[in-house]
Amino acid sequence: MLCSSIGRSVPAPRFLRTIRWTALAVFALCLPGLASAASVTFDLLDPSGFGATVTLEDGEVPGTLNIDVESFDDGGALPGPGDILGVYLFGPAPVLDDIDASGADIDEITTFAGNGYDDILVDIGAGGLWTLNGIGSTSFVYTNTAGDLSVEALAGSNLGVWMGFDTTQRVATPGIPFAGNLTVIKPTGEIPVIPEPGTSALMLLGLIGLAATSRRLETSIDA
Repeated sequence: MLCSSIGRSVPAPRFLRTIRWTALAVFALCLPGLASAASVTFDLLDPSGFGATVTLEDGEVPGTLNIDVESFDDGGALPGPGDILGVYLFGPAPVLDDIDASGADIDEITTFAGNGYDDILVDIGAGGLWTLNGIGSTSFVYTNTAGDLSVEALAGSNLGVWMGFDTTQRVATPGIPFAGNLTVIKPTGEIPVIPEPGTSALMLLGLIGLAATSRRLETSIDA
């Protein structure tokens, strides 16, 4: 009797089938928790070759967002990496309306509103925004008293990092040069969109569908 070589000719052991279905069930149970602890990491790069790596992560408390910023040198002409002087967030007013920030390195918080948008400028380090502070990496927390704050809510908003460099002369780089020994640049970019929970749910359904199809094939082979 001839047997086709297409597909599986030997069904998987029953214990492997049990493990597979158990893994799918555990993933389904953990999916809501994974979706609620969303995070995203992206780079802001200035044309001068300097930038900052930013990580946004949903806080454990609803309405809070953890942010980490670290400067880097991607081969620029300035002595670097630069000091982080401030973080500037620009987004829709309904999202940023009641936002606040707290952290050990924060010296001052300035907010602006108008034209349907809100801005929040977090001044990092003592001495004012235009003073070198020696801070190359920092962490702080955004808080919204209304509770509507998350990585997903800020997706598409613009975020910039003010970076200062100790220079003896003005350097011809895109940015804002100042007299004396300070040059400031502000790499800015859009906060990327992360996959929504619905997308993850569709992926889970696809895995379950594949497993069910595989099960039917094994059952037909056993018969």
